[in-house]
Amino acid sequence: MKPISFYLFGFLFLSILLPVSAQLDTFDLSKYKLPDIKRRQLDVNLSAAFTQQRDNSAELKNFSGNGSFSPRLSTYTNTSKYQGSGIFSLSINPFFAGWSTLGAPNLTESKSSSFSGDISYSSTNRFFFVNKLFIETDLSGSFYNSTTNSESTMNDAGGNFNSRTKQDQASLQAYVDASLIFGKGRIEPVEDARLAVYILQDLQKLNKLTRIPSQDEILEFSSLISTLKNKRFFDARLHKIEELTEIDHFLHEKGLVKDNDIAYFNAVNDNWDYSSGPLRSTGSKFYAGINPFLSLFTNLSHTTDFDSLQVQIGYLKTQTSNPSIQLGYLAGYEYNKPIKLCWQLKFGAVISFYSEYLTNTDIVNSVTTRNHNTYVNPREFASIGYYPNSRTFYTAGINLNQTFIVIHSWYSNINEWQKTSQMNNYTASLAFNFYYYISPQIRLNGSWNLDSGLKSDKMTSQNRNNFNQRINAGLIYSIF
Repeated sequence: MKPISFYLFGFLFLSILLPVSAQLDTFDLSKYKLPDIKRRQLDVNLSAAFTQQRDNSAELKNFSGNGSFSPRLSTYTNTSKYQGSGIFSLSINPFFAGWSTLGAPNLTESKSSSFSGDISYSSTNRFFFVNKLFIETDLSGSFYNSTTNSESTMNDAGGNFNSRTKQDQASLQAYVDASLIFGKGRIEPVEDARLAVYILQDLQKLNKLTRIPSQDEILEFSSLISTLKNKRFFDARLHKIEELTEIDHFLHEKGLVKDNDIAYFNAVNDNWDYSSGPLRSTGSKFYAGINPFLSLFTNLSHTTDFDSLQVQIGYLKTQTSNPSIQLGYLAGYEYNKPIKLCWQLKFGAVISFYSEYLTNTDIVNSVTTRNHNTYVNPREFASIGYYPNSRTFYTAGINLNQTFIVIHSWYSNINEWQKTSQMNNYTASLAFNFYYYISPQIRLNGSWNLDSGLKSDKMTSQNRNNFNQRINAGLIYSIF
């Protein structure tokens, strides 16, 4: 009986030990739920450039200068009852330039300046209720304005004034895009949980783990990582010291490690810097809603010509206005699933219907054109990715897109609506991408993209096919 008892004890010991040792490889990322976090990030881009050139052989000189001031604020909030993100950006871009010819018979001088500014905003707000029911409100908008002034002067060989042309132009573009969506389901980001497992796996390979952590400990470690990323410091160095200190404290407090040597710290630091991606998600959602869209484009320009006596001999004014109103309806489904640690599956479908009214008015010539466009657009997509580690991946995806368009036009000189176009467009695309990490010195990357489409004009019975294929392959070899 003693040998039987010994083997029975050994079997029970292995049956317990093996699942525990495999805990890291079989950890289910979909178990992770992002904790309550609120993040803000402000980036400011400020730049300026000046150029000057003089070419005596071509008898030409020119100069130019431009600048840019672009602050950008992004926010992200996640709680059990709310998911939301927002981006607010501002862009200011001045520009000036001038050039002149130095040789006879005509001496030409030209100068121009322009100023453009853009303000844009976008936000997504998803409010959750019981049984993962949600209401989503999305809003985005942009206001862009630019002005340009230019003047060109021509002198004769003796340097006497000959003619001059002045031009100024102002344009404005603005749009507001809103949506109200009802749905059920929730999609959670889980890349922080994957980062937690990356750190633990590397420590296990280095024999730095004293034991395999439980699922609850992995989830707690993942939540800590998300919370640490939520903190903001003005000094990035102090930020990283705080993050690594908290991670080290957690691992020692749980009794998962006992060493503090350079190999241990290097594994944690390397993963923290390079293993935060790629993006991984879990969950699914059904949704349906409405999507109104308003846009406006106006352009005004003046061109004035003067002769050698500074007398105005020509004047041209153009002014156009293009307002647009669009009302859309959409419904769809999306599914995301991390399969174990290394595989990611995503698929879904969405169908949208849009009715659009556009007006094009030439104010100077009193000519107006109106279009009523109707779009029906079903789209299906699926992708799968294999991520054996943080530096190697293989992905494949397919997209199917169908668009059915009917256009009715109205012209002010005809004063009646006419059906001017009916198109059916079908497109399909395949995409394969890979990035293979061999060593810090050698890495391979490549992609293969295949696109095929069919455009059918129902009014002329004409069909048009297109086929595009792109293959890219690369080798990165670092000598030092």
